[in-house]
Amino acid sequence: ADLASAVLQVVWSELPAPLPTTEAVLEALQVATDTTDTETVNRIVMAEVEVFFLFRAFMENRMRENFHITGAGMEAQYAALTALLRAVDPKLHAHLLRACHGE
Repeated sequence: ADLASAVLQVVWSELPAPLPTTEAVLEALQVATDTTDTETVNRIVMAEVEVFFLFRAFMENRMRENFHITGAGMEAQYAALTALLRAVDPKLHAHLLRACHGE
């Protein structure tokens, strides 16, 4: 699992501590997948790494506005979703308004 070890070490450098050791993760992966086949473990680790970095890029590039302390990004998305729901399904929109406001 040399490739997996190297990739995990790079990923670990991106995450806050404390983290499990690379060896512990690889051992847990082998137990979870019931395999000691290095190629299989490497494929699984690479898939996980790809998902991690894609998710990270998505959050940093597309969702950054949602995490400002003012909440302005979330409010804008909520307003857009509310307008869309009102246009697409007015009955559901009215029901949700009643349910949320206790009417």
